[in-house]
Amino acid sequence: MAIKIPVDIKTDPTLGGGVTSHTQLTDKEVNGIIDHADSSITSAKLNFGTWEKVFDSTAIDNISLWSVNNLDLNAHKAYLIIFVAVNKSGTSCNYKLYCNGNTSDGYYWNQYLEVDGANIYNSRNNDATIAIAYNDSPVVVVGFMARPQPSRVQMVIIGSREYYASIRIMHRSWNFETYDNITSIQLYATASGGIGQGSRLMIFKVSK
Repeated sequence: MAIKIPVDIKTDPTLGGGVTSHTQLTDKEVNGIIDHADSSITSAKLNFGTWEKVFDSTAIDNISLWSVNNLDLNAHKAYLIIFVAVNKSGTSCNYKLYCNGNTSDGYYWNQYLEVDGANIYNSRNNDATIAIAYNDSPVVVVGFMARPQPSRVQMVIIGSREYYASIRIMHRSWNFETYDNITSIQLYATASGGIGQGSRLMIFKVSK
């Protein structure tokens, strides 16, 4: 990875006028570029915030529950959650996002708006649903989780689900009725095996 950063260029006084000796510098150094191995560039070394991956897993079997522990929303400020699901359950499947082991839908609300061609669908529901997938079809979900202080945990979700030509744009708001810190999440498929082999879940935190 080539990162352009200031280089302490040494000059050769024998050349006069502060002219750089090109025998001392490579072409990249002359242009202020230093090569770094990818592993040497970490978020801790940057003087600005960025998204830092804290979880990344791909399902090797058809499963119904994905649990992620060791989270800390208070310390991490916000989470970017990317969920790519392939539904192999044989039926339609709702994907629900629970937190801190609380799997009671009564503590969750979601409002959704979906568009399929000229058709518009919308509803408000008292449950933890973040997406729905038809059988043997993929769904892509990107969610931004945060909590305005003092307030309940909220997530804004955008996504797409596909069933042959019936592709849908999805927009959803999700709310968890708690003032507690989020330390774990449980992604649950209402259909057995609804999180199919090859599905992927990634979570990123704000680094600074």
